[in-house]
Amino acid sequence: MNFSEQTPIIQYVNLLLDQAIEAHASDLHLEPFEQECAVRYRIDGVLYEKKSLPRALALPIISRIKLLANMDISEQRLPQDGRFHRSTSHGSVDFRIATLPTPWGESVVLRLLDRCYLFQDLPSLELSSSLQQELRNFLLQPHGLFVVTGPTGSGKTTTLYTCLQELNKEGKKLMSAEDPVEYEIEGMIQISVEEEIGLSFQRILRSCLRHDPDVIMVGEMRDAVTAQMALQASLTGHLVLTTLHTADTIGAVTRLMNMGLDPLMIAMTLRGVLAQRLVRKICILCNNAGCAHCHHTGYRGRRAIFEMLFMNDELRLLISQRASQDQLREKALELGMKTLCQEGARLLAEGITTEEELVSAGVLTY
Repeated sequence: MNFSEQTPIIQYVNLLLDQAIEAHASDLHLEPFEQECAVRYRIDGVLYEKKSLPRALALPIISRIKLLANMDISEQRLPQDGRFHRSTSHGSVDFRIATLPTPWGESVVLRLLDRCYLFQDLPSLELSSSLQQELRNFLLQPHGLFVVTGPTGSGKTTTLYTCLQELNKEGKKLMSAEDPVEYEIEGMIQISVEEEIGLSFQRILRSCLRHDPDVIMVGEMRDAVTAQMALQASLTGHLVLTTLHTADTIGAVTRLMNMGLDPLMIAMTLRGVLAQRLVRKICILCNNAGCAHCHHTGYRGRRAIFEMLFMNDELRLLISQRASQDQLREKALELGMKTLCQEGARLLAEGITTEEELVSAGVLTY
């Protein structure tokens, strides 16, 4: 029998997975070095080293994980990707696995995707009551472009999936182009990008438009061609949701301009932009002192901070006139937009998070 299939290894891998789920980790890292294999969990955005294993155990443990994900255990020289799911007492957790060869063996990262935390309703985003109502009103629009922006790991995927859940009702056809499909949503047609066979965002989007959708989600507008197609789709009667990597809402507008897109088309199609960051919340049991509930960090869970820009005629006119980023921001603030910094200051005043967290997330700067 292969060592990776022996009961102790199976039991140990099960323990690692269950501990990661129990700790609400977003990622589990197995990193082999010369003398040991480090085991680290990312919890609330921070990476913690939980234990180290003898390096001799790395190969059988990683082989067991690769078997669970139907990966090639004999291939250790090339990166591989896979996935599997594990049932728990409160539901199902999906694991996405990525391997990478190193001098001491394969380094493995497992991304945990817990459906119980993702598939929720709009109130779960903890928007202010006014922003929640504005977002709900937008989702009732028959067409237009809605952009969620922020750095990697800022919660954009959770926000998009929550919006899709709100839209996924009888009488609407939802389709998506994703890289990759993170969660399968019942009743929605989801297509995963496969660049190696020519299945790009552009090709998927072009084909989606022939399938009579009401709502299209484009995982990310990475280039001008994809962005142009998304704008065109929203102009021809589709509601399009997508993401960009920019610092704030106004940055998303200028990024579209810098891609070479027609400002008049941007003004006509863009309905709103939501910028966000994630910050850790102060533990409610120990008030940041550190306890078993928060793994002695003083923090438990995370909270999103939002900046919402909704278009009106004044902003559309400025965009069509190629206004600068400063001019657009000045007008948005004049119209009542609350910035990430202002929302962060509100959470700080309410005792929800700390100044250090706001600085770390880039919400406050000195």
